[in-house]
Order: sequence, then C-alpha cells, then structure tokens
Amino acid sequence: MKCLIINATFGDGSTGTIVRDIQQNCLRSGIDCKVAYAHSSQPQNEIKGWKIGNLFSNKLHALLSRINGKHGYFSYLTTLRLTKIIDEYQPDIINIHNLHSNFINLGILLNYVAQKDIPLLATLHDCWFFTGGCVHFTNANCDKWLNDCKGCPKKKLDTPAYFKDCAAEILADRHRLFGNIKNLTCVGVSEWITSQARQTVFKNASCLTIHNGIDTTIFQPKTSTLKKDLGLEGKTIILGPASKWLDPINSELLHCVSNALSDNRVLLLFGYNGKNQLNLPNVITYPFTTSKQQLAELYSIADMFANCSREDTLSSINIEAQACGTPLVTYDNTGSKETAHPELSDCVATGDYQTMARIILNAPQKNAGTAAKLHSWVAEHFDKDKNYRQYVQLFNHIAARP
Repeated sequence: MKCLIINATFGDGSTGTIVRDIQQNCLRSGIDCKVAYAHSSQPQNEIKGWKIGNLFSNKLHALLSRINGKHGYFSYLTTLRLTKIIDEYQPDIINIHNLHSNFINLGILLNYVAQKDIPLLATLHDCWFFTGGCVHFTNANCDKWLNDCKGCPKKKLDTPAYFKDCAAEILADRHRLFGNIKNLTCVGVSEWITSQARQTVFKNASCLTIHNGIDTTIFQPKTSTLKKDLGLEGKTIILGPASKWLDPINSELLHCVSNALSDNRVLLLFGYNGKNQLNLPNVITYPFTTSKQQLAELYSIADMFANCSREDTLSSINIEAQACGTPLVTYDNTGSKETAHPELSDCVATGDYQTMARIILNAPQKNAGTAAKLHSWVAEHFDKDKNYRQYVQLFNHIAARP
C-alpha cells in the first residue's frame, strides 16, 4: 500500500514532528509512505518525499491572500506540480494535515482528489478546514462557522485580509470541495475538535479521534543541575509558557499570582525572548529552546505546570510536563481538558483566574510517587508510537473500503 502525507512542515515544529513520526510507523509496518511538504530543516536528500514550492511562491501566495482575503487559493503551479507527483506515485490514500502555510491551492488539490477518487483522510490540528479561514474561533466567541461565516470577527487576525471579508465564500467552498470526495475520513487530534467538525463541513464524513503523542523516553522525570544553575534550590517552582502568561487576556492572572507569591515560590516563564527582564516580583524567565532534553529538564524541576491557554486543540506542552512528573493546572476549554490527569491535575473554568491563582499559590512540592503516576498515565494515553500506530491501522482500513 502507498500513502501520501501532505503538511506544511516535515520534522520541525509540532505538526512536522507528528507527520515524521506517522511516516516512520508506516514504514515500519510495510506501508510505502511519502511526504509532500513546504518547509523543513532536515537534509532534503534524507527525506522520503518531495519539497513543493519555494520562498518566492510562498511569499507571493501570502501577499495575494492578504490583498483579496482568500488563503489557500493561490500556488497554482506548485499545486499542479504536486498533482503530477501524485499521478506518478499513485497513492492508495492521501492524508492532509496543516495546509495553511501559503503553499497549496486547496481547491485544485481537493478537486483532483475527487476526480481521481482517491480516499482522503483529513487530520485536524486546528479548525481551518471547517471555517471560513480562521484556525480557532473560541477566543472570538464566534459560532458563525456553523452557518455562513458572514461578518468574520477575525478578518485581520489568523490570515490577515486587509481589503475583503471572504469568509462566507471560503466556508461555502469548504463544504463543496470536501463534499465532493466520496471516501472522506476526518481525524481530530482531540475529542473536542472532532465534535466541532461533525457539526459542519465533515458531518457526512467518517469522523474519529486519534490523540497526538509524545516521545515518553525523552519526556520523563529527569535529574539535573538546572534548579541549582538557576538559583532556585529550596523554592517551589510554578512553570508556565511565556506566550500564554504574557498575553494581555491573562494580565489579571499574571499580576494576581506575581503579587501574591511568597519568597519561597517562583513563577518561571519559559520561551521568553524579550530584550528586557519582566519587572514583576518572583517572576523569572527562561529563553526559547527547541531542545527536547532541555524542555524535559525544565518540566522536571517544576512542582506545577500552569497553562492559561484559552484556545488549544490539544496542548502538547501539557502532556510533556506531566510525562516529566509535574502536575498540571489548565483552563478547561477546547481540547486542553483532555490532557489533564483526572486525579493529579486540575482543570479550571476558562477565565476563572482567581481559582487558578489559588491552586498555584497552594501548590505543594511534588513527590516521586506523584511523578511516577503521571508519567505512567501519559505513557498509556499519549505515547507517540502507540497512538500513531492507529494511523497505520486506519490507513489499511480505509484503503480496503470498496
């Protein structure tokens, strides 16, 4: 059997890593699996697949989409070249992931798939496939994607459209293009996003959930000198992602926690690349890193991982932190609640910063027993090889359909 996976990236970032891991599981299972991608830091001659598009075509696509309000409607020659590759490769199934990176003409691709009657599996890492162009709608408190997407409140945000609001037209095209595919399957990476997809564009497709996975051999409780190196010995450490904590929507939580922390507690915000240190009591920062080993050490020295994200399909950092033995507190919106251990971690009503602050301020120092239970739970539910073998089974099942 042959499988073609299409994604914006390969081997880099969250979806690029996921696609690489799915491909590796396919190859180990005897499936001939290739990837078509736009960006990768991996050596091209070592990737089993094809790079499509280039910097010029990507930039042109981005410019045109901002002018006319449509993202995923350009890259004509790039996508036609991809269809030629598909003609030569002749896959039994195509699995699409993130396509909103200025490298694919979605209409050309989906019309081609429909005409050739190739089974299509759409993996949903965000909401782009079933909206009028936004990747998430929760923070905007918008439900227009359920009907017609007229009057988009995110016109200048997710995919900036400076002159036109084409969300209604885009959503209508999504319904038509996906509706023309006879053998269509939708996989959500969380139960939450699967339930949303079933209400609209994918209501006539076969829909199921496969949670993303992590490498539990890397993300596990670790011993290191990092706590000493940071001068945090003897302190209770609350770890959180800087991008979420420093979002203006979470300013009340940030100031509530920083002002109430005692001298033996510290809020450590990682992924901060600002030029200036934050002028907040008992708050320190750690720079952005792509090293999984460094992240595992960070998670391991923390006593609690606090993620105040209000919009996440399935937060991998929540999973990684718990795999390293650190209890989680998170808002319960979207797919975040699916990442929390039912007994050892906490979910708080979205926006209830006072309750989240209280949990943080009362967090005890973690112990080895809790750490072991958390890692075991993550290994059972979110191990990458265990979860991505489900794709192998699904590919075989779809290809066998009459």
